[in-house]
Amino acid sequence: GRRTKLCIGVYNKKTGKLTVHLAAEKGTVFALQQSVRNYTPSDSINSKLTAQQRRTALFQDFGSSKKQKVMKSQEANRVSVDSVIGAGSIMSGAFE
Repeated sequence: GRRTKLCIGVYNKKTGKLTVHLAAEKGTVFALQQSVRNYTPSDSINSKLTAQQRRTALFQDFGSSKKQKVMKSQEANRVSVDSVIGAGSIMSGAFE
């Protein structure tokens, strides 16, 4: 058998006590899946964006100011292959 036990701690605010309960006596833990009734995701917005664009938009809307500064800095430091003098056609052919 297993020597480790999976437990869940439940803290009671009124009494200030923590009780520990076994989470899986028989060794099986089921993952619960959350869902929202009557929700239909609109794929039209997300399907047009790349994963990087969705990530950037997420950080712009909900990220900390420090992370937003990092993202702006990374965007400013990005170099286009076409802007490199004499290497535009050579480098673009190497990545294809």
